[in-house]
Amino acid sequence: MADDPNAGSALERDLDAAFSHLESGLTQAGRAVAQLRGLLPDVTALADAMDQLEAMILRARPRPAPAALHPTPESSSLMETDARDRPARDPASPCLLLDVRSPSGSLDLKALDASVGECPEVVEVALLDYDGSRASLKVWVDGTADPMAVRESMLDGLEQRLAGDAGAEIRIELEQESAA
Repeated sequence: MADDPNAGSALERDLDAAFSHLESGLTQAGRAVAQLRGLLPDVTALADAMDQLEAMILRARPRPAPAALHPTPESSSLMETDARDRPARDPASPCLLLDVRSPSGSLDLKALDASVGECPEVVEVALLDYDGSRASLKVWVDGTADPMAVRESMLDGLEQRLAGDAGAEIRIELEQESAA
């Protein structure tokens, strides 16, 4: 087989084109890296802000979220009712401890609020803890109501409202007299 004089130049052209293509790709990659490096301070600042926000949320004290005996459209949400607008709670009011956990990782606090708000015997609610998948509340009941009947009613309502959250764990206990 004889050497083809054009074979060397075709190979050289192919290699030259491949190197040019590689060089162009490396130039584009270099620009992308520079652009990412330019964004890095913004991403770092955002991460720092999110860390600070998370720390503030964890340090925040739970605020009471009272319920009116007869909610109006303006005060329909237990979690949003202003403490100054509620009647004073009788110190002897029974208290239920409510703990709800969502295995899906996302607990609908509005559904929980609406369910507790449906019980007319509820006179005050305090959100103790909420982390997205778990909520703990103290629920005070009108002193003339049977707290265990309110517990059962509240449990039924919660099970219906949280039916879409398969496997939601709901625990409602009567707080002991000494802890009240």
